[in-house]
Amino acid sequence: MRDFSNGFFAQAKTLFTTPKHLIMLALLIFMSVVTAEVYRGMVLRDVPVAILDLDQSSLSRTLVRMVDATREVRVVHPPISSVEEAQQWLLRGEGAAVMLIPSKFSSDLKHGREPRILIAIDGSNIVLAKNVNKALATAVATVSAGAQLTFVRKLGLSESQAMAAVQPIAIDINDSFNPANNYAVYIVPGSVFFLLHVYAMLLFASVFLPESASPSRSHRVGRLGAIAVVTLLLGIAFFLILMPIAQVSLQSNATVAICVLGAFLVVEALFAAALAKALPGPLFAFQVTVILTMLALMLSGITWPIDRFPEPLQQFSSFLPFTPFARALRIFVHEPVGLDQLRLPLRQLAQQAGVFAAITLVATLSRAFIARFREVA
Repeated sequence: MRDFSNGFFAQAKTLFTTPKHLIMLALLIFMSVVTAEVYRGMVLRDVPVAILDLDQSSLSRTLVRMVDATREVRVVHPPISSVEEAQQWLLRGEGAAVMLIPSKFSSDLKHGREPRILIAIDGSNIVLAKNVNKALATAVATVSAGAQLTFVRKLGLSESQAMAAVQPIAIDINDSFNPANNYAVYIVPGSVFFLLHVYAMLLFASVFLPESASPSRSHRVGRLGAIAVVTLLLGIAFFLILMPIAQVSLQSNATVAICVLGAFLVVEALFAAALAKALPGPLFAFQVTVILTMLALMLSGITWPIDRFPEPLQQFSSFLPFTPFARALRIFVHEPVGLDQLRLPLRQLAQQAGVFAAITLVATLSRAFIARFREVA
């Protein structure tokens, strides 16, 4: 027990007194704050778009004003005057989209014919493109519905009949685990806790390097425990201080978040131990740990659905501790849930803990047996 305590406090002291560890901590905090600050605005605003109005009717001007009134985009002035100018404007990267209103736009719409509007969007940034597309489509649909309502009223239909003819079916959508249906709300928790994951894994893995050798196994476990506790405290600060900066508030009880994060960090420590013991050479084990750590975000399902991965990659991702943690994180941050509702990711973490502990034990015993055999030989 004394070795454990010595290792715990020695590692805790090292984390806050050694320059390289202080730099790592400063980088973690800095990058996490930057991530939260980047998404603090929550939504994209005033993205420049150009409109080439070949119709020049009151209806087309209404559409231009409607587009300019949306919060996501703003219409650039002075307006562009030709298709060639619009193409060059988009190629120069001066804006995100060009809308071309054809010369027969108002005539077609007023006479019940389907008008065609061409929208060219810079798709090099998918998030930007989707938001701009949605804003422009909403503006067009609103103006179109108003014009069609006027047209059918002229046909002699009553107001209720006219509304029924042009009113689309209303759909109420409940976006579970992201009530705001907002990309910033979705990406901030995963991003900042991925940074915390990188910080923790680098520290856990460094414990097994030769230059960080411990005098006993208990001393090493104590050092791992100190890293886990410090990282847990940082995670709690992320939940309660950092994420609210990006307007993302923890919806579940803080106890739930702490329990899941604590379990995750224990499994991370076991994962680092398993790699260090099972792979040949401490440097190679550390390099593999770094690679798997950096791949965790891509393989967690945050950037792309796991069920869209090739089957072998799906199986591989299930062995990384960040995968079940990321799933739990996306649930308990946005919805008020208890631990019983997180059974699946917690069970996966427990299974991983058992596998990593078994690998560590078998590898340790195997190394001891081989060393003894060589001594005898």
